[in-house]
Amino acid sequence: MPQLQRTTVTFIFLFLCETCTAARSPRQTITSDQQLPFNADGHLSQHLLLYPASCAAVIEPHVSHDYFNRAINPVDGEALELFFPELGENECSAVCVRVGTARGLVHALMPEFRHDPATQPDFMDDFFFPHCESVEAGFLNYYTDKQSHLDLYWVSSDGERVYQGKLGYGERNTQFIQSFLGHVFHLVDPINNEVLLKHTVAFDHIVSVGQPKYTVEENPRSRADKIRSTVNMEWDRHRRVKRTFSPLGFTKGRLPDDMFASMGSFYYNNAKFAIPEESAPNYDKVFINWWESPVHFVQIPWGLRGKWQDRLRLLVETWTNVALENTDMYGMRQYEDGARLLTHVDRESTHAASLIVNVAQGNNLTRPWTVEVHDHAE
Repeated sequence: MPQLQRTTVTFIFLFLCETCTAARSPRQTITSDQQLPFNADGHLSQHLLLYPASCAAVIEPHVSHDYFNRAINPVDGEALELFFPELGENECSAVCVRVGTARGLVHALMPEFRHDPATQPDFMDDFFFPHCESVEAGFLNYYTDKQSHLDLYWVSSDGERVYQGKLGYGERNTQFIQSFLGHVFHLVDPINNEVLLKHTVAFDHIVSVGQPKYTVEENPRSRADKIRSTVNMEWDRHRRVKRTFSPLGFTKGRLPDDMFASMGSFYYNNAKFAIPEESAPNYDKVFINWWESPVHFVQIPWGLRGKWQDRLRLLVETWTNVALENTDMYGMRQYEDGARLLTHVDRESTHAASLIVNVAQGNNLTRPWTVEVHDHAE
């Protein structure tokens, strides 16, 4: 699988309350998940900050403002048991829940979204700002030609534009900025100063201006020959790989709920930003039938990618019983109706052991989509 070059912008802004307002009082106590703000799809429509009702006097002085698209509420009763099942008597904590999380997984939180007073004594600076309000904002340029660029600006609450750098063409020039919920960015054409994108950061994301430009040779006969030769080449590669990790060369399992909730909410929030995969439409690449069924792509921000890789590696190590290192992570790839992926062997130098995650699928499947796995047995 292709390695992605990492080109990042890492400015961290200090204007944390650019989008906060005076809080309403008092805050409603949540006693059931039925009171949480779910949309018609069954996903959270707001970010949440929740804390035990008994801790209101401890937590609420810190969050005396309302924050961008965030519900801040004490919990009690069933909701207290759901979000704080292991909280001891007279202990206080808080949790952040990401917008887009599915109803059935709203309680399944990655560790960084739980406040630990022992290691995070400053509630705002140690927990709320870095783990609840801070997100990764990614930007892609498919508007210009490959030799040109767009200009990226952060826009303050008083309308001042602050230059963040050039955004070159294509996936390898993706820019990631560690930002905060509610911050505003502009992508500007430097030739005529036209604002091509006005974007408010609402969650971890990557958003694109334009779509990849392709030059495709249309020759069905030669493409069919290419498919046959590619399949034969992959079977030759398959015969060179030896099974070394387990009695059976693959297994099937279930992700921990917090991992699945994190991946699912990211995809749900970003599916509308999916773009045609840049590297797919190429005469020499026929692994995906992109000429029959377009394949779309949602790139994963680098920080989030690292968190997921660390957790996924532990699952694979449990299966292989061998210490592994993180190498590459590709996706998210969105297959549409009629798509197929050729039988292939992952890159031996980086994928000695790997996994596939089915993050989401539509409700209109006419039949199950078969995944065919061949063991490397002799």
